[in-house]
Amino acid sequence: MGHETKPTARQVVKKLIADDGWTGFYRGLGPRFFSMSAWGTSMILAYEYLKRLCAKDE
Repeated sequence: MGHETKPTARQVVKKLIADDGWTGFYRGLGPRFFSMSAWGTSMILAYEYLKRLCAKDE
């Protein structure tokens, strides 16, 4: 078991930008945004559907 130190987030970001530039830093942002948007939309729709389904008629 070694006692290697893990790089900090700042070091990782600096190395990523140095190696691949800003395009490398933002790589995958589009697919991640689409994925998170799809999940968020489906969760809101499911919540609203269940809320209306469980609401009592007055």
